[in-house]
Amino acid sequence: MVARKKRKQYTLEERLAMVKDQELGLSHRQIARKIKKDQSGVGKVLKRWNKTGSLLPKPRPGAPIKFTDKMMHEVGLAMKRDKLVFVSDVIAFIKEQYDIELSPRCVRMHLRAAGFKPYSTLKKPLLTPAQRTARLKMVRKWVRDHIDWELVIFTDETGVERVRGAHRGKVWLHAGSAESELRVQPTAKFGGGRVNLWAAISHQGVLAYTVYQGDLTAKPYINIVKKHLLGNAAHLLRRTTGT
Repeated sequence: MVARKKRKQYTLEERLAMVKDQELGLSHRQIARKIKKDQSGVGKVLKRWNKTGSLLPKPRPGAPIKFTDKMMHEVGLAMKRDKLVFVSDVIAFIKEQYDIELSPRCVRMHLRAAGFKPYSTLKKPLLTPAQRTARLKMVRKWVRDHIDWELVIFTDETGVERVRGAHRGKVWLHAGSAESELRVQPTAKFGGGRVNLWAAISHQGVLAYTVYQGDLTAKPYINIVKKHLLGNAAHLLRRTTGT
């Protein structure tokens, strides 16, 4: 739905000029043409004058606007300059600069209207152009070598924090900034009940998985492969090749 354009209010000088022209006998149409304004607007001003004797505009419904578009433009510049990406930071900036208290919901509404978009924070840096090129080169080599993917096994490990030590909220950036470094937030390194998981998968599904403690260096990795993977890998080879 297209938002209706707000009509600019007449100044006090324009309203006084309308009243003077009316007293000279000019019609609403003639006054509107003379001052180059909309006839319906001129009519409303003069009808209110004739009825109440007041030239002040009628109070608009709803709460008065506290946060203007100009303020939002200045906030947007400050967000880019000072790297303000969290709603709480924006609220604090508005309070400090304009002495206006806005709710998080109101701030999010203004940010969306100004072209900002919420993105989830990331714990790891994004791939560099060199890393992307190297990975793409590796994948293309695999395609050229016609690898039998039914015989390929993928392994990986991850850690799950039972107590999160990093701010995992939303950061507000201009739309199209999904790869911005501002999405990467520092994490707190502490013992928060971390659970380390290792798993191996193939085209047939999960082959093996286990929970381990400490760092996964070469020695514990080899022990995990011998204990949990070799038997399943041999079974996968026999079932795939028929040997």
